[in-house]
Amino acid sequence: MEHLGKSPDMGHTVLGRVNEAIDELGGQSALLHETEDYRGWLEDEEKVVVLDIETNEEGTEITAIQRFQYDTKETTLIRGKKLGNYLTELQVQDQLNIIEELTNNGYKVISHNGVGFDTRVLGNVASRRHADPSDQLAVRNQAARISQRLL
Repeated sequence: MEHLGKSPDMGHTVLGRVNEAIDELGGQSALLHETEDYRGWLEDEEKVVVLDIETNEEGTEITAIQRFQYDTKETTLIRGKKLGNYLTELQVQDQLNIIEELTNNGYKVISHNGVGFDTRVLGNVASRRHADPSDQLAVRNQAARISQRLL
């Protein structure tokens, strides 16, 4: 697997500092497996999930989410019941939960445009199911945590 030009030593240093900052803020840095052994995490070719979403032209609605888990060779496709139907906020939230659980278990997420688009749209759509702004922010933060672990 190509490592996308990232230096394992530099990455470990950066993630170590992130880990320290999370600890100082009272966060759960122990869940960040990649900070414990960045080189091992980066080189593990089995714990990989490939993520892709399809949206409407505006990028405000999701028509499909596809995940491929490399170690099990399992592909999951979530889409509307009919072609062109959008996923519900609950369906999107369920997928965010699954992706976050995988990353908490040491999986890397690979997505063509994940940080710039996919995780942002997933977070925005899932957060709409909450009326309370703090709940909306929590969902967007969940998507941001996932995007920090994208390759």
